[in-house]
Amino acid sequence: MKSMRKLMACAMFILAAASGAMAQSKQAEEADDAFKKGFFYNSIELYKKAYTTEKQASEKAVLIYKVAEAYRALGDAENAEVWYEKANKAQYPDPITYYRIGEALKEQGKYADAIVAYNKYKEKNPGDMRADASLASCKQAQAWEEAPSRYKVDPEVLLNSTEYDFSAAFSDMKNSDVVFASSRPASTGTETDGIVGESFTDLFSSSRDKLGKWSEPVRLPPAVNTPAHEGSATFNSKRNMMYFTRCPHEKKKAFGCDIWMTKKVGNDYSAPEMLNLRPQQDKNDTSIVTIGHPTLSKDDGMLLFSSNMKGGQGGKDLWKVMLDKSGMPTGQPANLGKDINTPKDEMFPFLRDNGNLYFASNAPGGMGGMDIYMAEKQAMAHGATWRT
Repeated sequence: MKSMRKLMACAMFILAAASGAMAQSKQAEEADDAFKKGFFYNSIELYKKAYTTEKQASEKAVLIYKVAEAYRALGDAENAEVWYEKANKAQYPDPITYYRIGEALKEQGKYADAIVAYNKYKEKNPGDMRADASLASCKQAQAWEEAPSRYKVDPEVLLNSTEYDFSAAFSDMKNSDVVFASSRPASTGTETDGIVGESFTDLFSSSRDKLGKWSEPVRLPPAVNTPAHEGSATFNSKRNMMYFTRCPHEKKKAFGCDIWMTKKVGNDYSAPEMLNLRPQQDKNDTSIVTIGHPTLSKDDGMLLFSSNMKGGQGGKDLWKVMLDKSGMPTGQPANLGKDINTPKDEMFPFLRDNGNLYFASNAPGGMGGMDIYMAEKQAMAHGATWRT
């Protein structure tokens, strides 16, 4: 950290201290603003800068805690654990730090250590029932680890990079071509994303030969990829239409995300069209709506997606909307309800051909962070629904 300048006279000390307090306040406010907009990576750097100019020990503890919160929001459990521990050493007054440490340890699979942290929190805040639920889920996770399933998951080393690679979807009828999202350096945008501190994601494609070897991934053409985020794609049954997520970008501004549709034209794609899925917002409503992670039913007549739009159970929920023959939405999106959605986040849905729904959720009761859930399709009089 930068050292503070020595002050030679009392008058200069008072003026410098007042100036420093004003600077700290401005830096902390800028950090808070970045956090509220979802620029977690940027907020971490700003909170750390604010810390270097802060004089009061109690305020330093608050800034340390906010760094930990930003790492938690970023999904960096290891650093979140470190900074919550630092907040404890700095005497941050709220014992929630012990609960957050437990959550971070659980997300790293350190269940025994997480149990210790949850018990500390329970001692300091016995009225919070979350501690009991988290302790139970840790013990359940330990039991699952001791009795693993017969499935083994291996990484596709020829497709993966050291950056984010996610949401792979087959893009041809033979299932030998794949499209996926990645923040690898070959992405279109040259700027760094203030949310995660990496390049903006693009959609990449790769083909598998007869021996099962994947080709070097290449970016989809400029009709699809922009300097902003593109990700989480899915294809219709004929593999001639692609739905994908796009999140516009402007420095220090957040616009949310939407689902776009484009058609294959030979080896190229048509100019994408945005799907009108957003609810009408009051002009005074400044909340940022994100809509993304599309998946299609087998008959291409229904689109499922994830969104934090109003009318859900909280956080990001799974929604459905019917599509017409041209592949565009008809009617209003409907929430999948409490059987699927929770106050936490449900994301990355995938519909199997038999109608069963797979998705990720960080709801309580899992093994930590985002877990994969499966819900069987139920035939109902008013249409398809799912139950976990």
